[in-house]
Amino acid sequence: MPQIDIDTFGLPTLNQIYHFIKSKFEDDGIGTPAVPSARVVSEAKTMDAENKIQLDELDSKRRRMMKPHSMHFLSLPVQYEYSPIYEVDGQKFHGHPLPIFDSLANNSKSITNKTQAFTPNSNVNTFAYNPGDVAVQGRYGQTIHLTKHTITDKPQTRITNGSQTRTNSDIKTFMKNRSVDAENEYLIQKSNTDSPVFHDPNIDGSSIYMLSGKTGATNPGIDIDTEALLGQSGTQLKYKDEVLRQTFRPQSVVSNKILISSDSLYFYTKGLNSADKDTHDISMLSSGNVLINSFRNIIITTPKVSSGENIGRIQLGNNKDPDPQKNPLSPMQPLVKGFDYRQTMNEMISTLEMIGRMFEVMADGGLSADSDGQVKATGIKRSAKSTLPKQINSIKKTLEHDLSLKVFTE
Repeated sequence: MPQIDIDTFGLPTLNQIYHFIKSKFEDDGIGTPAVPSARVVSEAKTMDAENKIQLDELDSKRRRMMKPHSMHFLSLPVQYEYSPIYEVDGQKFHGHPLPIFDSLANNSKSITNKTQAFTPNSNVNTFAYNPGDVAVQGRYGQTIHLTKHTITDKPQTRITNGSQTRTNSDIKTFMKNRSVDAENEYLIQKSNTDSPVFHDPNIDGSSIYMLSGKTGATNPGIDIDTEALLGQSGTQLKYKDEVLRQTFRPQSVVSNKILISSDSLYFYTKGLNSADKDTHDISMLSSGNVLINSFRNIIITTPKVSSGENIGRIQLGNNKDPDPQKNPLSPMQPLVKGFDYRQTMNEMISTLEMIGRMFEVMADGGLSADSDGQVKATGIKRSAKSTLPKQINSIKKTLEHDLSLKVFTE
């Protein structure tokens, strides 16, 4: 028996017990006991809440139905894979499957085949992991990677749904623009799935990065130069150089960043029929500036304005007045609709020109007095006299329509 530590009140510690048992096994020539394992015979059924599978135990040669050893984190094996076995109070549970990729580099014990519910992907490269990293890794290039920056030691979390999902030609362009070595490394990775890959928001599937630390530690690595080049638009390239250089760049002095990258992003709040639907908001608040950029267009839409329902309005500025349309003293004023306003101004100019022509006639002596002594302007056509009031009334009416019912600003 190992020496007893006085600090444990005469009882051996767990570490001492472990080494004592281990030494006894070694003395008896038994060696350290192996973990029992089994081979999957049939997979779990999709609608089985317990996720039971059938396995052949390798030591006893018995076939059993077993549940997962943990329902907190599931990794269901597929047919012919191997899984460790755990026994608690006479009931056996299966563990996570042994390496899930068909590769000698992953010590795979079996070549995964297609089954009724599972189709393997033999072209998936695993991500590169460092000592001390923690990762949840799927079979199709997905991963939740808890790691740190290799230089600053600051924590980083990278969630990726599929590695290198863009077309080969796109990926080659990204790699070529970085360096010849990067392009050669990519070609090696495509020819050998045993070669791990690094996270890249430009070429991977949907990605969420949580980065910390200043300078390079929080640089998400977005390559807008190559992205704009692939767009093959001179207008977009000019926009990238003249605008995005200032408005879309990583802030090196900020210690924490979150990057979301995908082919398309949706933010949606449900419950349009809920009693509290007025509170189902999307709220954003920035301590700095809010910069919105687009390589194409920015479109903001709402339903048609309905004053009775108080919907359809867009307010730029403060939100102190819930319905500025009904309040003539509101600090929020309607925007002027450009095309309609131009038409109104054209009518006004035409009217002023008509009045100008009338004054020219009167300036040439076009005034006369009748027998009653009343002064009249002569030489002005009757049609002009009747047209002038109509145009003035038209301007009054169209002016009301020039103000937007939808967009208000301070």
